[in-house]
Amino acid sequence: MTVAYRLKDSPDVVRVVVKGAPENLIPMCSAQLDQFNQAAGFDGQGEEGSNYLEQVVINQLIIGPNQDPVHGINGLKSLTIAYRDFNVDDFQGLLDSNNNFEDEASRYLVESDLTLIASVGLDDPMREMIDDAFEKLNEGNTNVRVISGDHKVSAMYAAIKMGMLDDLNQDEFVFSSDQVLAELNTLLKETEDLDEGRGKTYVFQNQECLTRFRKTLKKKVLIVYRATPELKHKLVCALRQSKSIVAVTGEGLSDARAISEANVGFAMGEDGCSAAKDHADIILTDDNFLSVVNAIRWGRNIQDNVRKFIMFQMTVNVTCLIFVISTTLVLCHSPFNIVQLLWINLIMDVLAAIAFSTENPHPTDIRKERIKDDDKLITPLMMRSILFQSGYQLLVMIILLYAGPAASNISYDLYNSDLTNLDGSPSYRL
Repeated sequence: MTVAYRLKDSPDVVRVVVKGAPENLIPMCSAQLDQFNQAAGFDGQGEEGSNYLEQVVINQLIIGPNQDPVHGINGLKSLTIAYRDFNVDDFQGLLDSNNNFEDEASRYLVESDLTLIASVGLDDPMREMIDDAFEKLNEGNTNVRVISGDHKVSAMYAAIKMGMLDDLNQDEFVFSSDQVLAELNTLLKETEDLDEGRGKTYVFQNQECLTRFRKTLKKKVLIVYRATPELKHKLVCALRQSKSIVAVTGEGLSDARAISEANVGFAMGEDGCSAAKDHADIILTDDNFLSVVNAIRWGRNIQDNVRKFIMFQMTVNVTCLIFVISTTLVLCHSPFNIVQLLWINLIMDVLAAIAFSTENPHPTDIRKERIKDDDKLITPLMMRSILFQSGYQLLVMIILLYAGPAASNISYDLYNSDLTNLDGSPSYRL
């Protein structure tokens, strides 16, 4: 971010102050302030810049010296500040000739030859119980990816605290935003989402690009550092196109497009910005990542309850339908009258719906099987259960219909629609 203002003590001087990621800002510097607050020569693009990034930013701010006793890392988020002074007339000339620096390329004119002021480390602690939430998500076969705007080591430190990595040496699953974005640009093309009204979105150019993404990026990319809003949006689009159910949590303006693109977007209710909340499907009022775990647990529980209800309904309906049709063809009359059929329908609809809709999920565990886009509502296991249960119930009902009177020493004409006994006295339907 860059801001320009006139100095109060020197009205003829316009000072441009720039803050940003050290690895992006240090190469723009050609001087730095020394211990006497004087500008001294500094080669930000050469060895001096590399040493500064290594010794100051990584070794002092992110890793040491006040190391985390558990993980051995400070984990501070680094931010570098630099400035450059212009004469008022020169700055106004640049401003007029470059359309108020609206174009990013033109801003390079004032964001070069900077003087390095300092690099600071910001303490942004992890949210409470994030490690427990990550453990629960792993148990539920949910893949978690960290898409961070921080430095590589800071992003890896967050992953270590979550339990995704053991130490800083496991960098085979860690990629920069530029690496992933360059790959996605070759696989995706821009289009308009007319069905769901999301506006600009991205799709794979062909089936070969989809296969390539599934074999490479989808499996390897777990952590992305220095992520841009464009990268977040494109990665979510690619994951959705590869038949994954994608949930995104975020709180900043840079997360808004990714939250909107996801199947389920979570925004933080307390710390989240208005843009993120407007694009979200669910707002976490407590800003607790464990709420995402609860949402997944309840979502899978609803699917389970719907399937249980369908199994119950299908079993009763198939049994009743086959029994009434078959016995009517044989006996020339239905074994159930209308009131009895309505009573059976009332029992199986109301009581089953109440029972299954009020069944809560497991208080701590998440169902292992994930919900997929191409999941069928009736699975082969459900179909086998419905058929075997229907067959068993049909067998019992037919035995009771034909052998029940004799077993109970009751005699009447089963084929007589008047339902009278053999001696002419009234009988009753089964």
